[in-house]
Amino acid sequence: MKPGIVGNDIDKTAFCGKGVLVRGMHDLTRHLVDVLSEVYILPVGIAEPLQQLDLTSIALDGHPMLIETEHLNFKVFHDDEDRLGLYFEMFLHIDIPAGYVRFDEKDEEYRANVLKSFPALRGLRNLLKILDGHF
Repeated sequence: MKPGIVGNDIDKTAFCGKGVLVRGMHDLTRHLVDVLSEVYILPVGIAEPLQQLDLTSIALDGHPMLIETEHLNFKVFHDDEDRLGLYFEMFLHIDIPAGYVRFDEKDEEYRANVLKSFPALRGLRNLLKILDGHF
């Protein structure tokens, strides 16, 4: 992964498919979804279960190779080709020195798909129950 902005231009080769992977953490993911639903004033949607959200990313600010020492700002895209009908864009801020990761809304039009995608994540407990039934 490399910086996406060179000078004042977007480096189109800097888009990274599956550059960010989001996995469910059961209760924590549920809490995030509940907070988003409350803030967006929208109900939680329903979608087919997902093992993870594969987010295409581009670094808008900061160098991804320096993730441990500087604030990074990414633009992320889910379901790029809208195959699942869950396309959305968000901004992702990662600041390890300050101790936080934050998603920021890109546009209100993506709220419904965000509220379908995040709750579709299978939490680790659910995944273990599914695997246990097959082995």
